[in-house]
Amino acid sequence: MRNLPFGGWMHFDFPRRVSARHGWLTGALLAWILAAAPAWADEVTVEGVHPMRGLEGKNILGPIVEGADGLHYGTAVRGGRQDLGTVFRILADGQLEVLHHFRGAPDDGDRPVGLARGADGALYGLTLAGGAFDEGMAYRIDAKGKLKLLHSFQSAVDGRGPQGQLLLASDGLFYGATNFGGSDDQGTIFRMRPNGQVASLHSFTFSGGGGRSPTGSLVEGADGLLYGTTNSGGPRGYGIVFKMRRHGGSPQMLYDFGRKGRNGAALKALTKGPDGRFYGVIEADRADNPRGLVYRIDAAGHYEVVYSFTPPVDVQGKFPFQELALGRDGAFYGSTNQGGEFDRGTLFRLTPNGGLTTLHSFQLQGEEGWFASNPLVEVSDGEFLGATAVGGTSNQGAVYRLRITPAPRTSTR
Repeated sequence: MRNLPFGGWMHFDFPRRVSARHGWLTGALLAWILAAAPAWADEVTVEGVHPMRGLEGKNILGPIVEGADGLHYGTAVRGGRQDLGTVFRILADGQLEVLHHFRGAPDDGDRPVGLARGADGALYGLTLAGGAFDEGMAYRIDAKGKLKLLHSFQSAVDGRGPQGQLLLASDGLFYGATNFGGSDDQGTIFRMRPNGQVASLHSFTFSGGGGRSPTGSLVEGADGLLYGTTNSGGPRGYGIVFKMRRHGGSPQMLYDFGRKGRNGAALKALTKGPDGRFYGVIEADRADNPRGLVYRIDAAGHYEVVYSFTPPVDVQGKFPFQELALGRDGAFYGSTNQGGEFDRGTLFRLTPNGGLTTLHSFQLQGEEGWFASNPLVEVSDGEFLGATAVGGTSNQGAVYRLRITPAPRTSTR
């Protein structure tokens, strides 16, 4: 294939209804697209910002977020003084400063999973364990590293094992999910005020054919409803997409993953697209898309595949594992954990109409590491931050920067 804009390989998912006898049409169309592509190509660079070391933290799972001071903050689920995780920030010179080392129950957290910026400029987060009951906690931390335990989760009351980022909704309140706990130990949806007051909105159960074990963060739709996914449950037991009101009540199932959920369809959060629809990834669908896919769904439950990572061509990557990031250009940016030139995963750009460009192939010896462990986040036009779990100069992963520099455009008129 020809090197195209964004410095990578361009892939297209042609409709499956094109039959073999129309193959000449597909080939002719592809040849026309390649011939018509502009000669310029944007410059794509990926560089290691900071190698992770055990005392600073390791395994960054949640996205890196921008603080009120313009610096970027994140959490590592392991590492630190007690190996229970850290909160850190990245300074302007690329150095990493640890703000908090988690100590565990009963008065601190264990294994932080992400941060969200509050309306007051402080950062709010969740931990998988720790707190008074060692079943997870919510906390607030400021730029000076002062951490306050806001709420300790209790399994039978409001769930245990909170997942993902808190969602700061349009009503000024936070919403989130726990993977376990509740009335049947199948997870909960909860609401939290900035002062730490938590109300359980829904407990998932075995009965009724609904979902179970919500994982990942919630997202708010234009209609003010909450949208999310579960890792199991539904009519076939493999997870669902759901929506629900902010004041609580039973979630409404929008889509049953069926076999498409067998290998982690709902492990990650949805991303709201520029068209108002919601986009997600399936790491691998053993039935039709064994290398994974990107899908979208609207508020009425209309589901369609946007892109399939189809064998035998693996140069575009395979097994997308993290939720997508919506760029300021209206495209989605994501990662795969295998495939690419060196079979260590890729970074990609995907347009809403299904055009995929491979931006970068991770490699064993790269300073940026490999095995992308968190979603990308755009920190300025064309510049993204992400993290890897292994490799890099410390062999413990790294924070890396993806930068896309537009090539000069010249008019032919």
